[in-house]
Amino acid sequence: MWLAVLIVGFITGITVYLYHVLQATTYWKRRGIPSVPSSNIFTNQLDETTSYDHPICFQLHKWTKEFGPIYGIFSGTVPELVISDPAMVHEMLNKKFECFHGRRSTPILRVIENNKLSHLFIVKGARWKRLRTISAPIFSTGNLRRIVPIVEDSSTKMMEFINLEHEKGKPFNIHPFFYEYTMDVICRIATGQKGSKQFENPNVAMVTEVFKNIGSTPFERLSFMVPSMIYPIFPMFMVYSLLTQSAFYAVINGIRQAVEDRIKLKESGNYKTQDLPDFIDFFLDSIDENVTDGAFIKNNAKVVKRVTTEEIVGQCFAFLLAGFDTTANTLGTTSWYLAKHPNFQDRVYDEIQEVCNTPEVTYEQLGQLKHIDVTMKEVLRLAPIATGAISRECMESTTLGNIPIEKGTNVWIDLVTLNQNKEIWGDDASEFRPERFFDVTTEMQNANVNFGAGPRICIGMKKYRIVATDETEAKLEMCGRVVQHPKSITVKLELR
Repeated sequence: MWLAVLIVGFITGITVYLYHVLQATTYWKRRGIPSVPSSNIFTNQLDETTSYDHPICFQLHKWTKEFGPIYGIFSGTVPELVISDPAMVHEMLNKKFECFHGRRSTPILRVIENNKLSHLFIVKGARWKRLRTISAPIFSTGNLRRIVPIVEDSSTKMMEFINLEHEKGKPFNIHPFFYEYTMDVICRIATGQKGSKQFENPNVAMVTEVFKNIGSTPFERLSFMVPSMIYPIFPMFMVYSLLTQSAFYAVINGIRQAVEDRIKLKESGNYKTQDLPDFIDFFLDSIDENVTDGAFIKNNAKVVKRVTTEEIVGQCFAFLLAGFDTTANTLGTTSWYLAKHPNFQDRVYDEIQEVCNTPEVTYEQLGQLKHIDVTMKEVLRLAPIATGAISRECMESTTLGNIPIEKGTNVWIDLVTLNQNKEIWGDDASEFRPERFFDVTTEMQNANVNFGAGPRICIGMKKYRIVATDETEAKLEMCGRVVQHPKSITVKLELR
């Protein structure tokens, strides 16, 4: 009898699951929106949306050519919308921000976002607004001005290593040097690292490993295929992560130790604010382990400017991750474009020579480097670094254009298509022409939604000309899930 009950229960469970799968995978068809077909109704486009070697941004561009500016995909059985229509993108990110204030989420992230350690880049609602409000002053003009000496010192250290590589007289991969440099700066201003530790900093390898592992576990894939079972899946995901993702926990524990040491120092009475406060210092006077958040109200000015100790750890971790890969990759990609376009590289060099004519580079001088500014914008337009960072989750049912969007729906922005739209950028949209940003139209401004603008100067350009050789990659090959990065950037340096 019990065997019969088990068999009936098993068959019923399978039937219910198959019904759920069929309902989920016909979601876009029932709404009259075209969708990418698949031969596997359980995974659908999951392999493409989680691929490391073939970033999703290029796959979205390919699909857009076939299905148009608005279409649906399925990550497992989770329906997601893809848009590249400029008006809809502007509407989602600006006019209807209150409905799309959450970044694209995954079944796993929807559980993690409530964790005490969760940070600004994954939390939503009132907690996001509180963390955003208390973190914003860190990036004020005054504080950015104060970190210029650290940036310049780390730049000098990087140039010492690049000089050694140049002396070999051979082309080399310049990308790892930017990884070391970027991590050096971030650790010094975010976690209180003393002095430069380039090519001696274990965080470089560990954080690189963290990025490679994000979205790669079998339980993350399973959660997309059976999102209704996320709560039984999540504990298995956590155990698996503890056993296999030591790099993630090593970085977190290192930051937690730095925060706890600083708190103990302050409580001992021997604490003295540094001449150059790091991120930890900015949060120390705002600790409140009992802080709570209410409902999210867009225009509510009353925000409790308090954080828990674990949230400080989370914010430092987020700044470390968000600043490291994106900045290093932007610098590396920019080097490739400048090597391929020596005439514009010379303009950048001449501008640096003219503006930065003092022994030390100042923050005010950086603001005058217009050619570097437009170069970074053009590089990010042609080679977007963090496509997933601008994709959104619908937090309240609404519409985009005339399309109803249900609460919980993820919306991808096809950034490659948007950035190469000839109606916006001109007939030369696929070409490297930074000058286009000297005369920005309203349409260009609205469409320029790339992740950040990158650093505004590479001081290493003062000495060398970056040269493309026969070994320089003819085309940038990108990889990565959350952040896209070049596989290699082979250049040669020549003395100016």
